[in-house]
Amino acid sequence: FAETTVYSTDFEADAAGFTSSGTLNEWERGLPATLPTATANPVAGFNSCSSGTNCFKTDLDGTYDFSSTHDLLSPNINLAGLSPPVVVSWSHRYQLESASFDHYHVDFRQAGGGTSRRLFEWLDATMSNAPGNPVVQTPAAAGWAVRRVRADELAGLNTELLFHVDGDSTVSFGGVAIDDVSVTACRALSADLS
Repeated sequence: FAETTVYSTDFEADAAGFTSSGTLNEWERGLPATLPTATANPVAGFNSCSSGTNCFKTDLDGTYDFSSTHDLLSPNINLAGLSPPVVVSWSHRYQLESASFDHYHVDFRQAGGGTSRRLFEWLDATMSNAPGNPVVQTPAAAGWAVRRVRADELAGLNTELLFHVDGDSTVSFGGVAIDDVSVTACRALSADLS
């Protein structure tokens, strides 16, 4: 078996087949330019992609809207004839309100329904800090990081990758940025040695 890159993009040339939808959906491709703010709900600045100058972010120059949903869906990634290990990799950066109110998850799933695997889910507290006396509200955010997750149960299937963000009716932050997406799997080497 040999590792094969089935799908890979850094979003530099184009959207690479990704499409977005949702209520007040703001997935945008380009260079983030979200300015930091020092308010009761401080927003972290987003001013880079993981690589290059094009990535996707929920509103390149601001925060995601109240009561919004944002779905960023890959094109079909066909794993027919391929074997484990299946590895999905992407870079992301995010700042969100508590997972009790706002949500971010990444699903790798069979196109059209069926087998699905949650690769990542935001489960933490609101991403801001209140140090000092008197208290000073400061933003907190996850810096750019690469995630690599195995999804062997999807080997042999026609698949798609979904990045989902949603927010409640109050408080919004910097949101989520996505870059450098790839899927690899294994292909059998030919038994023909002639």
